[in-house]
Amino acid sequence: MKSTFWQKGISRRNFLKRYAAGVFVSLLHSYAARVEAAGATGNNLFWITDIPDQPFLGRANSNYHAAVDSLLHFMGLKGSKFYRSPLDTILSGPEGMIEPKDVVLIKVNAQWKYRGCSNSDLIRGLIQRILDHPDGFSGEVVIIENGQGRGSLNCDTSPGYPDASVHANANDESQTFTYLVNTIFNNRRVSSYLLDRIGGTFIGNSDHVMDGYRRYEPETCVKTMN
Repeated sequence: MKSTFWQKGISRRNFLKRYAAGVFVSLLHSYAARVEAAGATGNNLFWITDIPDQPFLGRANSNYHAAVDSLLHFMGLKGSKFYRSPLDTILSGPEGMIEPKDVVLIKVNAQWKYRGCSNSDLIRGLIQRILDHPDGFSGEVVIIENGQGRGSLNCDTSPGYPDASVHANANDESQTFTYLVNTIFNNRRVSSYLLDRIGGTFIGNSDHVMDGYRRYEPETCVKTMN
C-alpha cells in the first residue's frame, strides 16, 4: 500500500526563517506547497501549487522564480540538496547534486510552441539557481533539445500552426530559449544546442572535434532465406 505524507504549506514567518540558510529570503512570497513522499520506491514527489501570476521574485528583471525556489527549498528539507558543497544549508551539502565545475544539460521540449514547449520562465529560474552555486559556478549550463528535425529553440516551429511566428511558453511569449541564452543571461557559462542539425552525422571513435553521434557498436544486418 502506498503511504503518503502531505505538508500543506507553512506560515510566511516560518517559511522565511527556514529558507534563510540558502536563498535570498527577502524576495519570497507566501503560497501553498504540498509534498508527497512515495512509499513503494522511496522517492519524493514535490508538488508546488498556487504559483503567482507574476512568478519572478523581487525586481522586474529578477531571474528568481517563485516555483523553482520553493521546489528547491522543499527538496532540501527532505534531504535532496541542490548544490554539492561542504557548506551545509537547506540548499547545499556534501551529498548535493550539482558541483561547481559541472556541465549541466537542461533538456527541454522544443518541437512545438505555445504550451507544446517547456516553460522558459521555469528554465530561466533554474539556470539562475545553478549559476548561484555557493562555491562559485565555473562549469557550463547547456539548454539542449532533439526535435527530430522539427525542433526550434526559438519557439517558432510551424507544423500544425498557421504561421512561423514566435510563441514561447512564458508570461512574455518572446522570451524563448534562445532569448534566455543571448539576452537574459548573455554569459559564457550559458549556451544552447539543437541536436536536429547533426541527426544524420556519425563520427569515429577517435574524432573529438566534429559534432555528431558515435555508434556504440557496429551495426549488423542479417538476412535469412527460407
